[in-house]
Amino acid sequence: MKKIFVVSAEPSAEMYASFIIKELKKTTDIEVTGIGDAKLEEIGVTLIGRAREIAVVGAIEVLNHFFKIKQVLKKSIKWIKDNSPEMVLLFDFPDFNFLLIKRIRKFYKGKIVYIISPQIWAWRKKRKYFIKKNVDKMIVILPFEKDIYKEIGYEVDYLGHPLVDVVRVDKSPQDFKSEIGIKSDKKLITIFPGSRIKEIKNHMSVLNESINYLKKKYADIEFLFVLANEHFIDYVNSSLTNKSRVHVIAGQNYNAINASYLIIAKSGTVTLETAILEKPAVVFYKVSKLSYLFAKLLVDVKFISLPNILMNECVYPEFIQNDFNVGNITSSVERLIEDTDFYISTIERLQKIKSVLGEQGFFLRAAKKIEEWLNER
Repeated sequence: MKKIFVVSAEPSAEMYASFIIKELKKTTDIEVTGIGDAKLEEIGVTLIGRAREIAVVGAIEVLNHFFKIKQVLKKSIKWIKDNSPEMVLLFDFPDFNFLLIKRIRKFYKGKIVYIISPQIWAWRKKRKYFIKKNVDKMIVILPFEKDIYKEIGYEVDYLGHPLVDVVRVDKSPQDFKSEIGIKSDKKLITIFPGSRIKEIKNHMSVLNESINYLKKKYADIEFLFVLANEHFIDYVNSSLTNKSRVHVIAGQNYNAINASYLIIAKSGTVTLETAILEKPAVVFYKVSKLSYLFAKLLVDVKFISLPNILMNECVYPEFIQNDFNVGNITSSVERLIEDTDFYISTIERLQKIKSVLGEQGFFLRAAKKIEEWLNER
C-alpha cells in the first residue's frame, strides 16, 4: 500500500482532490492522509488538519489564525517525516504549501506533486523558479501555463480544466424558472454580486441602480441574485429599493446560469462557469481604493476574467473600480439585448473557449498521471 499526504485547503480544490483520489482508489492501493474537510473525509482520507484552520484571507485573519496555521504546518511536517509517504500531493494554496515544501524538501525523498499553479501569469512571477527547483511534477489547469513553465525549462502537464467535468445542470430552464416564480416566456438576467459579504457591499449600490434602470426599459425581463451563502439574502433584500421582478436565492449556480439570457457577475470562477455554459456576461469588480492601488503595483494582467485571459480578447466586457458604474453596466446589457448579431457572436467565441479547456475526463486523466508517477522509480 502506497501512502499519500494531501493538502487541499479551499472548497474548489478540495472538491477536485476528492474526485481525483476517488478515481485513484479504483486502480491503486493507497492510504491518504492530510488536510481538507468533509469531502475528503467522505472518501476515507484521514485528516490531521482542517481546511478552515489554514484557509484564511486577509492580513488580520492570518494574524488571528497564525498559531493554528503554525500548528497545522508543524503537524504536517512531523507526519511526513514519521511516515515517509511516496507522494505529497498539494492543491493550489501557495502561501501554506510553499512553506510546507520548504520545510520538507530538506529531508523528504518522495515525490512532491502540485496541482493547480499559483497565478504566476498575473503576479509574483518569480514563484515559477521556486516550483521548478522544489516540485517534482505539476499539473496545470490553464493551457498557457504550460508555455510559461516551458520558457524556464520546466515541463508540466496540462490535462484540461476540471470545471468542464464539474459544471452540470440538473433542471431545464423552464423548470428552474418555475421553481423561483418566473414565467417561462420572461427573459432572466442573473447577477452574481460576489462570494463574500464585503464584496457584495462594495457592489450593491451600482447593481441596485442598474436593475432599476433596466426594469423601466424592459418590461419582459426579470432579475435573479445568486448568492454563495443564504446568510447574505437578508442584506441583499434590504439593499434593493424596488423588489418587483427581483428574486434572491443561494446556490444553484449552474441551473441559474443555464436558465439566463445573460449574466452580470463579479470577476471570479463564475465567469469561467458562465463561459462553459455559453452565456454572454458583463463582468465587474470593485475594491477599496487602497487595495486597488496595491493591486495595480503587483498585478500585471490585460484582463481580469478568465474567459478574456484565455482568449486574449474582450469576450466579456469588464468594468473595474470607477468604471463599474450604472452607465457602463446598463449600456453593455442593452447591447446584448438589442444587438442580436453581437449576442450570437459572443456565444460563438464562448464555444472556442470550451474547446481550449479540453474534453471531459480531467479527474480520470489526473488520477492516471498520478498513478504513473507513484509507480515511477
